[in-house]
Amino acid sequence: MSARLEALESRLVNLPDWKLAYRIDEAAVAIGLSRSALFERIGDGRISARKDGKITLIERVELDRYLKSLPRTKNASVAA
Repeated sequence: MSARLEALESRLVNLPDWKLAYRIDEAAVAIGLSRSALFERIGDGRISARKDGKITLIERVELDRYLKSLPRTKNASVAA
């Protein structure tokens, strides 16, 4: 794992509960996707993002919605 990714993961552990939106790097780590996979999902409309100038933000509720839209595995014992 890259040092950049490790630093982001350690920041996510300490995110306050009131954080409403994530930057791309944070959102990717939060849902276990690479940056490019996250941008792909934004591009094809599966995840909705917002722009504030050059900053791309993804709302926490949007990440929750996306994850809940994914199919469940048939066997609960399948490891990630």
